[in-house]
Parts: sequence; structure tokens; C-alpha cells
Amino acid sequence: MSTLATLPLSHYQLFQTGDVDEARECVARIFCPHGLHVARPGTALDARHHSVRLHQDVSLNYVQYGPAVRIDPGYLGDFYLLQIPLRGGASIRCGQQQVQADTRTARCPHRQSP
Repeated sequence: MSTLATLPLSHYQLFQTGDVDEARECVARIFCPHGLHVARPGTALDARHHSVRLHQDVSLNYVQYGPAVRIDPGYLGDFYLLQIPLRGGASIRCGQQQVQADTRTARCPHRQSP
């Protein structure tokens, strides 16, 4: 496991917790309300979030969850999210589309205009 000093944006840590509810609430303050569940109930969560604002409407974030989690972000109506996994990966579903993001690929799931 990486030490805090070697993690991306380590000087901008917002939180580190093992509590699912605390992690959900803290991340929601930056992004949006969402569902967060540990994929295998009974396993301990290791969550952290580092964030730095680059511009009024742009921030750079490092979010880590371990072990695997399931996130339901709901409707992302007012922002774009570019996911670039540094370890592991993500399976992202938007409507009928599903994409995989891992350490070799980055995907930008976004909504289409109505």
C-alpha cells in the first residue's frame, strides 16, 4: 500500500475513513449525492479523497476506495467526470452503454442533451 506522501495530491487530503456513510457524505460535498456500497458486505472500507481546485469550475481529485465498491452517482446533470484509474479499474454504465476504464484507458462518461 502506498504511503500518504506518495499518493497523488497528498497535500490536499480532504478525508480518510473506513466508514461508508462518512465517505459517501464527504465525496457528495465535492461531487453530488450518490449511492456507495462495499461490493462484498463485511469487508472493511479504506476510502480517501484528495482535492485541489484549479479554477472556479475545475478541480483535480484523487479518490481511492478499497476494496471494491459500487457507486450509483444518479443523474450527473451539471458536471463532467473524467475517470483515469491509477490502479484497478471501473465498469461504467450510462443508460444502455457500458465502458471499461483501467490503467491503460480513460473514459469520459457524460450525459447527452435531452
